[in-house]
Amino acid sequence: MLSTKSKQAWLAASAVMLASLIGLGGKALAIEQAPTIEALFIAMGQDDWQGAERIAAKLDVNAEDKSLFTTFARATKLVADDDCASGGPLAENVVMRSPLFLPAYDLIAKCLVEAGDSDKAAAMFDAVALRLDQGAERKQIEARAQTLRPNLSPKFSIESNVQPSTNVNRGTDNKTIDGWTISDSARTKSGVAAGIFGTIDKPVYVSKHLISSVSLRAGASYDTLSQQVFPSARLALNIRYLLSPQTSFGAVLSYEHVMRGSAFEAASPSVAVDVSHQILPTLALGASAGVAYTNHQSDGQTGWTARLNSHASKILSANDRVTLGASYVLEARNANTQSYNQIGVSAEWEHAFESGFIGSLGSEVSYRLYESDAPLKTDKQRNIQAKAIIGVSHRDFMIGKFQPELAYTFTRQWSNDAFSDFTAHDVSVRAKAAF
Repeated sequence: MLSTKSKQAWLAASAVMLASLIGLGGKALAIEQAPTIEALFIAMGQDDWQGAERIAAKLDVNAEDKSLFTTFARATKLVADDDCASGGPLAENVVMRSPLFLPAYDLIAKCLVEAGDSDKAAAMFDAVALRLDQGAERKQIEARAQTLRPNLSPKFSIESNVQPSTNVNRGTDNKTIDGWTISDSARTKSGVAAGIFGTIDKPVYVSKHLISSVSLRAGASYDTLSQQVFPSARLALNIRYLLSPQTSFGAVLSYEHVMRGSAFEAASPSVAVDVSHQILPTLALGASAGVAYTNHQSDGQTGWTARLNSHASKILSANDRVTLGASYVLEARNANTQSYNQIGVSAEWEHAFESGFIGSLGSEVSYRLYESDAPLKTDKQRNIQAKAIIGVSHRDFMIGKFQPELAYTFTRQWSNDAFSDFTAHDVSVRAKAAF
């Protein structure tokens, strides 16, 4: 349980997030002419509750759920007035109807903390974070969960995945290259890949601004093509510093060890840093950088990997969120056939339906330029890869503590290397749980 001082500090941070931040420093806005989510938060930040209700009513007119924004505005006012008995259930009603509307979770957490149930608030944030992809939003949610866990109790999570594929080896669709027949071993093979991993994260120090923990992730993967089990374990030291309620900086030092059956496959120490910033309750930005050295059983694949990523997540409505990303990867391996520079962009749109289903549409495009010439060519190998991803889950469908997700991915890669030109259709069934 939080001490009175810690509780006041956390509540103050929550108040900043839900009031000062969304009020944009008290800037005036012609809210009657701008019925947007941002206008709603600004009105609430200025304690203009009549204006907020008018904006909420206008937003509800064009929303799938015709009373959700009005319910959220009323819940916010009640919680701001310290009436959690009335406002808490309304906030819970909002997240039940729209699990993508993250600002409502802060209201629930504030009421739980005031009731002395900070562990339950932390568990709620853990569950929300598990649903999100890696990015600025998830890091902010995880940080809030950790600051509510001053007793340093460990957190457990488990994830399993089964992925049937028409091209599990990413073999080529081509049959010949410059008149020569491509061997069957290099061509498309269907199969199934599967894996199960568990993670334990043990906080070792938690203060108002600094959070550190040690985590261990262990499990194994398997694919029907190699018919090999790949056990692996990853030990990491995680540090996150909260510069403000809206901004955090993180660093991760890790070591991963992978086996092929009982034989050594690869070992990789790495370091990564990231920064995330929540400009508004509806907009989060983030960037990360990392470098890793991989000692692989194949000498040609031994070498360095450097990564840069940036991402932005925007809540478009109570039921819609879009995430955009950009990345750069440098692979410097012992074999120049394995060394390359790659740039990529991605986009994902998520929608929560009234029926409880949460659907997503995503796309990724990347361009990879190798250091070596393409086989039988006199120019550098170039790969262009495009992915289209469709995912679905249901907010109320659980198998025990597990939240299942179903995704279909279409992958097409074009290359001046005939061996790297392929098409793949993958179906992924994933289940995640936090304890």
